[in-house]
Formats: sequence, structure tokens, C-alpha cells
Amino acid sequence: MTSIILILTPIIAAFLMMLLGKHTRTLERLAVAAALVEGIATIGVAFGGPQDGLFAPYLAFDALGAFFVLITGVLGSLGLIYAIYYFRKEGETRAIRPESLRNYHVLYQLFLLSMFVAAGANHVLLLWIAVEATTLSSAFLVNFFDRPAAIEAAWKYMIINTVALLLGLFGVYLFIGVAQHAALTQGLLAVPFDWAGLKHLAAFLDPALIKLAFVFLLIGYGTKAGLAPLHNWLPDAHSQAPVPISAMLSGALLNIALLALLRFKGILDVAVGPSFVGTLFLFFGTASILFAAFRILLQKEYKRLFAYSSIEHMGIIVFGFGLGGVAVAAALLHALYHSLAKATLFLASGNIALRYHTLEIIKVKGLLRTLPVSGVLFLGGILALSGIPPFGTFFTEFVIFAGGFAYHPYFSTIAFLGLTLAFVGMFRHAGTMFYGKAHEAVVHHEQNISTTPMKEQLLSYAPILVLFTLLLVLSFSVFTPLRLLITAAALSL
Repeated sequence: MTSIILILTPIIAAFLMMLLGKHTRTLERLAVAAALVEGIATIGVAFGGPQDGLFAPYLAFDALGAFFVLITGVLGSLGLIYAIYYFRKEGETRAIRPESLRNYHVLYQLFLLSMFVAAGANHVLLLWIAVEATTLSSAFLVNFFDRPAAIEAAWKYMIINTVALLLGLFGVYLFIGVAQHAALTQGLLAVPFDWAGLKHLAAFLDPALIKLAFVFLLIGYGTKAGLAPLHNWLPDAHSQAPVPISAMLSGALLNIALLALLRFKGILDVAVGPSFVGTLFLFFGTASILFAAFRILLQKEYKRLFAYSSIEHMGIIVFGFGLGGVAVAAALLHALYHSLAKATLFLASGNIALRYHTLEIIKVKGLLRTLPVSGVLFLGGILALSGIPPFGTFFTEFVIFAGGFAYHPYFSTIAFLGLTLAFVGMFRHAGTMFYGKAHEAVVHHEQNISTTPMKEQLLSYAPILVLFTLLLVLSFSVFTPLRLLITAAALSL
């Protein structure tokens, strides 16, 4: 039942927003209602056991899909709530038409819907369609402000990902063709296109062709996941999109693309053994960490800094999946920690941008003095992304690289060097933003605060505080239902 609610809510919400969203306050109420329902439905899907029901057999939320639905739903709901404050404040400095705001919320719901469907897709073609739908819905969101840099970023995002996913579609059809041949040789009357059926057929798949198919799949979904050197769209899109969309691109969309690769990895591991995909994952994981580390050192804008940090952490996660064993569970947990930390940082950066009116790192000074709440949350997010204890990212990285140095020391040495460089770069930029004296126009803002309603002040940091609290609590203790979900997801791989 909860899976039905999860799928139908964004559809109904988008429809109502199109009809009733001509007035901003009505649109905001609909957005809050949708956020609450989607958040509750997400928790129900994640912890309510296997979900299928009305949409079976095409949608079936197993443990792996439910885990990524949980991340997507939590970030999506809090991002919806923060967007109310964000666009109110943006509307004070730039003209935002009601039609544009309505289109934003409608597309946001469709973006969420496509990610929910991708997470639960139980058919190889439905998965591809859903991932492609994430591109079509979010590209217009990237270009919400309609400035030249945003238009360029949106076109770059759409063209690169569409071309890559077309190559991925070739891999999907090649995969289907190999499965059909194997089914005929085994005397099966119907070819199974669900993941469980394909895994049972995996031992009979042609090894050479299935490897070739996975290379195309890796190009398609790996581009969407932001793996270097297939990442070129990511920094521009993340830096130009509205802050709630940047948080969703980094914290949710990259995970969904990775989930698509993991679905096929499970079949390849049975068909040709784990070493083939494992080696590819180790290579691309190491390349992503190292490339992102050098770019982090050179960044001048904090949103682009976080974009390259996303590439780094996707590299760490893929590296963990490439290792296998206990590193798989650590990689899943790292994906959760990274999503919470990155959403915290991007939403906090929205408050910084609204206050300082710049994205340049060098122009942000005295952050803790001018924005004490958002500044502390921002610092906490940076500490978490840098892998500093007691944040959970320290422990997941420790587990992943402990296994890496034991079994793949060369890859691990290079990747660890990248982590060290990224650590230096993050704190170098953080020092610039937290120390020094802010411009007087930024410091003396009592009049602006006095005219800002208390509800809006709460909206500015309440969603960020929830995200950071979840990150901090889960760093100390992963409660039993979530631990069981992660364990089941890891075992499914």
C-alpha cells in the first residue's frame, strides 16, 4: 500500500499544482502537504518489507531499492520545505513569476517520481526509461533562473547525459539479446526481464557479449553517476541550479544512477565472476577520487567545490562496491552519510548565497559571525565530508580502505592520496570562509532580521538542522531497522 501512495502522490501533487498553483501561498501549501505524505510513504516503503502490489511486476521495492528510496524521499521532502523560504527570499532580489514557480514545483514532483520509479523498477527497460526521465525533468530545473550560465549548464547536462544514456540503451538491448539467446538454449518459453529472473539465468549468458554490454551500461549510467572522466556535466549543473535542486542532484540523483549499475553488477558477478566489474569499479572509483581532489584544490566557488566533492565521494562509494565483502555494506552506509552531508551543505550554502549575494569563496568572510546557525551546520557538513571523527564517513572510509590496502594496495594508495589532497583543499577553502572580517553591509543586518517573519527564519534552517541531526545521530548509532535494511541490501549484491 505504501508503495502505491509513494508513486501516486507526486502524480496527484503535480496535477493539483498545475490546476491550483496560480497563487504562491496555495502552491506552498500543496508543496508542504506533498512533502509530508512523500516522507511518510518513503519510511513505509523502506521499513515495511518488500513492496509490489498494484504496479507489480514492473515495480517491486526490494531492500536495495527501498534503501535508495529512503534517501531520495528524505532529501526530497526537506528540499521541498526549504524551497519555500529560498524562493521567497530570491523573489525579493529578482523577479520570479508565479508561473515559473508553479513549473518548478510540478517538475520537482516529476523529478521525484522518476527517481522513485527507477529505484523500484523491476524491468531492465523501465529502469532505463526512469533514469532518462530524471534527465528530462531536472534539466529545466537546472535552468530555473534562465541566466546565460544556467542555460549553458542545462544544455550541457541534457546533451551529455542523453548521449551517454543512448549508449547505455545499446547496452540494455545487447543485454536483452544475450538473455533471449540464453533463455532459448535453456528451453524457456519466456525471457525473464526482472532482476531475480535474470540472475537465475546469469550462469548461461555469453561471457564476452555480457561484458561488452556492461561496458556500454557503465558509460551510460556511469556518466549519470558523475564518475570521472564521464563527469563533465556535473560541476556546471550543480553550481547553476537552484540550491534545493543542487542538493537533490548530488544527494539523490547520483545514487539512483549508481543503483542502475548495481542492478547489472549483481548479474555480471554471477555470469563472469566478481573480478571483471570489481576491477572496473576500482579503476573508475580511483580516477574519480584523484581527479576531484585536484579540482577541489583549485575551486573559486563553493557550489562548484561541493560538486567536485560529490565526484570524490561517488568514487569512494564505487571503490567500496568494487572491493566487495564487508566494503559493500560500508559503501551503502557511506552513500547515506554523503547524501545527508551534501544536502546539509547545499541548503546551508543557499542561506550563505542569499546573505552574501555571491558564490565566490574569497568574498565570504566571517561566516560564523554573520550566520551563526547556518555557519555551524555548514562547518559540520564540511567536517563530515572530510571524514573527520565522529562522523560516520570516517568509519566507512576506514572500512573501505582497510580492505583496499589488504587486497588492492596500488589502487588504494592512489585513491588515499586523492583523499588527502581533497581534505587539504576542503579545509583551505573553509578557512577562507570562516575567518576574516565580513563586509559591513553583511554584518549589520538587524533591520532585515526584524522584518523577517519568525516562520521564514525557521524555514531557513529547520530542514538543514533535521538533515544534520540525522547525520550526527546515525554516525553514532544506526538503529536496528535501518541496519537490517542495509544488511539485506548488501546481501542482495
